[in-house]
Amino acid sequence: VALAAGLVRSGETTLQLKDIEPEKAEKVCEANGKSWPCGMVARTAFRNFLRGRALVCDWADGSSQTLNARCSVGGQDVAEWLVGNGWATPLPGTALEPKAEAARGARLGFFGDDPRDLARAPLALDDPAASIAPEDAAPDL
Repeated sequence: VALAAGLVRSGETTLQLKDIEPEKAEKVCEANGKSWPCGMVARTAFRNFLRGRALVCDWADGSSQTLNARCSVGGQDVAEWLVGNGWATPLPGTALEPKAEAARGARLGFFGDDPRDLARAPLALDDPAASIAPEDAAPDL
């Protein structure tokens, strides 16, 4: 179970991803004069990223209740994904710092607006013009 972005619990053991500082799910961010539950959104993004896939970790260190490990999902480094998408802060001096700066520059995750705010990017779901196929189009079988 993902407790927060970068923090996973399995049974009695808690696993913290190496090289990042997980944010609490209670974290609140401010953007454009509005506050939003960015810690909860980060946890949800992390859960969606994991989505029942196997979390593969290298040898962990730490106490018997909290372990630190480098992990991947589908061959992708999980800490790198979190930092690159703005959902985690790298520890000082790690190789992830440039990814955090790129996320900050792109206004991703904690550095951006509330991604749940659909008013800023309206979706055209019922656009009748989008469903009209050209007359010479092959049938969709």
